[in-house]
Amino acid sequence: MLTTSQLHAAQSYEVTIERDATATMRDGVILHADIYRPKADGQFPVLLQRTPYNKSGGGAFGAKAAASGYVVVIQDVRGRFTSEG
Repeated sequence: MLTTSQLHAAQSYEVTIERDATATMRDGVILHADIYRPKADGQFPVLLQRTPYNKSGGGAFGAKAAASGYVVVIQDVRGRFTSEG
């Protein structure tokens, strides 16, 4: 018998990408992230990557993981690339 997570992993999904989603920190600094999601209803596990090396470099990984049933959030850390410092 397959579990729900195994069923999600066995499927391939279309991917929705949200670029430069904002997260406001307690001190008012705004961090930017790209979010890759399976284009489907339901709940999916989330992978979070915070990077000082430019979030746009993780696009291939984000798209592949989202197609496999994960939500992927790749965020520029404070003071780097699109995030405020």
